[in-house]
Amino acid sequence: MSIVISSIITNIQNQEYEKKIKQIKEDTCYIGIIMSNPIKREYDTQYHLKVIQVGKKNVNIMVQFKMQGKLNLEYGDQISFEGKYEEPSPARNDKGFDDKIYLKSNRTSRKN
Repeated sequence: MSIVISSIITNIQNQEYEKKIKQIKEDTCYIGIIMSNPIKREYDTQYHLKVIQVGKKNVNIMVQFKMQGKLNLEYGDQISFEGKYEEPSPARNDKGFDDKIYLKSNRTSRKN
């Protein structure tokens, strides 16, 4: 019985994930809140962002994004931006690490 319940829950979560991803692919205007301190690297800065609105619809999606330039964002800043969704890369080797499955299981996505 627990296997059936787990299967149903997984199926519902997959449908919700696919619905959110479809919406993200269609819309290009986003509003979000910075949820981490900047992670500065040699060529860019990485942030964790909670997307709260896509187009005119409210959502709750966590993403990671990289930014080049000198804009100093801090934890709690609300930003709006336009962008294009880019699918996470699949495993390149047989039974290799699959970024898409990992991000899906953590309910996270990436934006560049």
